[in-house]
Amino acid sequence: MIYNLNLDREKLTKNCIVYLIDKLNSKGISINRTKLMKLMFLVEHYNIESNRIEKNKKIGNEFIIYNHGVFSFDVFENMLQLIREGIISEEFGTLKKISDMEIDLPKDLERVLDRIIEKFGSLWTEELISKTLEELGIKENEKEKYFGKSIEEILR
Repeated sequence: MIYNLNLDREKLTKNCIVYLIDKLNSKGISINRTKLMKLMFLVEHYNIESNRIEKNKKIGNEFIIYNHGVFSFDVFENMLQLIREGIISEEFGTLKKISDMEIDLPKDLERVLDRIIEKFGSLWTEELISKTLEELGIKENEKEKYFGKSIEEILR
């Protein structure tokens, strides 16, 4: 289910990024770019009811297999925009919310984010890399043969 409410994909993506960073930081959990990317992938493709990765997207960001596993150029660009806009900062590899930006998310998407944080938020970055690849049925040493392939292609 893609959320097409009054928010566009870019705004939804930015709100999800800020929400994840803010919630994890408030729990004393640090988050870097790579961890954020894996969590955003799970927000996009993980079904919290069936506990499985699905082809269906919630927001509409495209993910591929890249250097450190799942990656989205759209999510990455939105994260960089948030840094440039002074909404989040990155210091010593750690992301933090630094503005009072109002987070505007549909309640059911917020529930998905909370469940993703609860289930995966405390994992180390390396564990998340392995876990997301494992959820796709890819062993870490097989990653190269999937390099550049879209998640939809892999889930066929």
